[in-house]
Amino acid sequence: MKLKKKIKKLNPFKRIRAKREHLRAGDVIYTPLYGVWRHYGIVIEECAKGNHTVRTVHRDREAPLEQTLEEFSSGKRIYRQGHKTGRPESAQRARQEERFSYNLFLNNCENFVRRAEGKKDVSLQVVVGLGTLAATIGLAIIRKRLPRI
Repeated sequence: MKLKKKIKKLNPFKRIRAKREHLRAGDVIYTPLYGVWRHYGIVIEECAKGNHTVRTVHRDREAPLEQTLEEFSSGKRIYRQGHKTGRPESAQRARQEERFSYNLFLNNCENFVRRAEGKKDVSLQVVVGLGTLAATIGLAIIRKRLPRI
C-alpha cells in the first residue's frame, strides 16, 4: 500500500486542484475543455474572499479579458499549472498585453499565458495534437502499403 502512494506522488501527469485560498498573483490556472484540451488563464489579482481576478483570452475578443474565477471556470474544476506558486512579474506582463489577435493554432490562451510567464511562445497542446495526427496518418499509410501477414 505504501508503494502505491509513493508512485501516485511521482506521477508527472497528476493534476493539481487549485484551492482558492492558495492561489496567488501570477499563478497559471486552467479548466479542462472537451476532456483533452485546456483553457488557460493567469491570476492577476488576489481577493480576500477567494474570488480572484483572472486574465485570459477568448476567440471572440480582440483584447485580453479580465474575469472572476467563477466566470473563468464556468462551473468546471480549476487546476493549477505546476507545483510552484506564480511570480507577480507574470501577472504584470499579462496586464501589459493590450491587443490580442486570436488564432487557435498560433496565438491562443496557452500562448498568452506562456508569454506572460516569460517562456517560449509555443502552444504545447497544439504541438502534441498535430504530432499525434501526423503519426496516425503516417501509420495508416504504412499499414495500407505493407502486405497483410
